[in-house]
Amino acid sequence: MCYNSIYSQLFNFIPRYRFEKIVKKSGGDRYCKHFTAWKQFLTLRFAQISGKDSLREIENALLANHKRLYHLGMEAVAKSTLSEAMNRRDPEIFKALFEFCHLIEKSLKSHQTGICQSKRNFSTLYCSEIFTGQQ
Repeated sequence: MCYNSIYSQLFNFIPRYRFEKIVKKSGGDRYCKHFTAWKQFLTLRFAQISGKDSLREIENALLANHKRLYHLGMEAVAKSTLSEAMNRRDPEIFKALFEFCHLIEKSLKSHQTGICQSKRNFSTLYCSEIFTGQQ
């Protein structure tokens, strides 16, 4: 049985290859040994979803769920490590990822709108033909 948590399913929509490309271009993991930009992103999303505001709250939440983090590709992080990463890593990495995801969202919305519009047009045309007796 394959089990995916809701949290891990959220990250299926994030293009990791694009994220890694952005990180490589900006040199975000240049002096990083262990806590990569992707792990920082996962940690920040975990904090945002769980409503944690401070480094201490994030650290405590990660420690409380340390057995479940392995399946998400995460691990518990000390607040000093997270603080250092937040200070050293360029926020443009996350801004570029957000902009890319926003473009994907806009294109999906326009694509879905086009599909819905064509379905509506088809339904209107088909229904008008039925009601007028033209088939």
